[in-house]
Amino acid sequence: IMSGLSSLIHTLLVNSLSFCAENNIPHFFCDINPLLRLSCTDPFINEMVIFSIGGLIVLVCVLCLIISYAYVFSTIWKIPSTQGKQKALSTCSSHLSVVSLYFGTSSSVYLSPLSTRSAPKGAVASMMYAAVTPMLNP
Repeated sequence: IMSGLSSLIHTLLVNSLSFCAENNIPHFFCDINPLLRLSCTDPFINEMVIFSIGGLIVLVCVLCLIISYAYVFSTIWKIPSTQGKQKALSTCSSHLSVVSLYFGTSSSVYLSPLSTRSAPKGAVASMMYAAVTPMLNP
């Protein structure tokens, strides 16, 4: 529901922008940030909405992850064998590294100011969270 509402808000806001330049996006998929670069009007409102909604989504997801992992770790500590604990912790550590990679790259794409972003770096970061992260997920 959060993703659908976020997409709807961004779509409606982009609809209010005007585009007068070349409409080539140097990206491997149509993302909101490269689209805002093509706008002839000031995308300040769009950027603020991206920061606020993106920050809220990241905050909610990270809080859910922290609560979830608190339950997981409390369950792991109840495992009687050391080998069982090590196996469970190794699975958790690989999952946490993938989650960190996902949130780190997606946050760097969406939660940094438009003026400081470069198209090639944004494309690489987008590739990391859109294609590489799902392949690494244990």
